[in-house]
Amino acid sequence: QPPAPQPLAPQPPAPQDPAPRAPAVGPDQRVPITPAPPTSATPAQQHRPDPAAPAAPGASGWTVRLDTGEELTVDGLTLLGRGPQARAGESVSRLVPLQSSDMSVSKTHAQLQVADDGTLVAMDRGSTNGSVVVRRGVPRHLSPGRPTTLLDGDVLRLGDRTLEISRRA
Repeated sequence: QPPAPQPLAPQPPAPQDPAPRAPAVGPDQRVPITPAPPTSATPAQQHRPDPAAPAAPGASGWTVRLDTGEELTVDGLTLLGRGPQARAGESVSRLVPLQSSDMSVSKTHAQLQVADDGTLVAMDRGSTNGSVVVRRGVPRHLSPGRPTTLLDGDVLRLGDRTLEISRRA
């Protein structure tokens, strides 16, 4: 069981060189998001709803819009990175590969998961370049291994990639 999500607290900026900016990705260079292959899931856990399908009546959840324009629904443990992989014994709902032209995205960079109370939680998985949540224009670095609650409208930066967080009703 991961530690309880902690609210974001302003952190003093650490002196560091800014990450290089990646060139814009053209439509012909985009890679579609693919569901994760089954890990240690039972057949009932292997069901993967279509992320483009509308939410069931009365259902609420979270949508992530990638900087490529693609959208995905977070409905279980979602791993993001250049070539994300589950840890031994970890049951993963979705693996989201993110291309990184400057290699600033780690292999398994971060995770997203909906908590029991319905909040969306992000956690940096010890990435080399870190993860940043931008809330109302204020960037805050995530502490590796420490879950952080995301809010509707937050922007999550993983290396040279940007993800917009939306709550759907």
